[in-house]
Amino acid sequence: AGNEQAAAMGAVAQAAAASLSNGPTSSGPIQLSKDDKFAWVVNPDVNTVSAINMSLAAPAKVVEVQVGKEPRNLALSPDGKTVVVSNAGADTLSIFKIADLPHPNVLTIKVGVEPYGVAFTPNGKFLYVANSRSNTVSVLDPTNWHLIKTIGGVGKEPRGLAILREMGCLETLEARAPLPITDSSTYVDGVARYRGP
Repeated sequence: AGNEQAAAMGAVAQAAAASLSNGPTSSGPIQLSKDDKFAWVVNPDVNTVSAINMSLAAPAKVVEVQVGKEPRNLALSPDGKTVVVSNAGADTLSIFKIADLPHPNVLTIKVGVEPYGVAFTPNGKFLYVANSRSNTVSVLDPTNWHLIKTIGGVGKEPRGLAILREMGCLETLEARAPLPITDSSTYVDGVARYRGP
């Protein structure tokens, strides 16, 4: 069983490394590796995330990792090496390296209130976090996980976000009625756009 698990973990790491992305990025409760062989899934009822091997005749869970309270969304880094999970019930992110599976060291980072959406820039230089209850977006440096800035004025209860390569901007989708947007942002039909790190 140990050799089978080690082989499965190696396959997860290889699929993750193949998931380099040059296009738009976003987050959600399910993320697929670029080769579609593995799906990462948040399990909010048990505070875990799972990797599912989708290349088998009957998809099977390969690993389950304990994260913070009420995980909502996750993002895979563009280099395919890191998983970032937003924990809405703990106001934190859980971060771990895929190569360290099945027992990774899970780093916990405090962010804004009730984080939901998380997305890397396509070049991996920044991670954005939509903090739904503090009505902000946190910008983190993935090399050291330090907070670079907090962006306000993104609308009420931002939950989803996406990085658009073609436009060079971040988009957040709010859950309720719009609020005024800062000078560096624009607001169109429930979507706030922000340019810059």
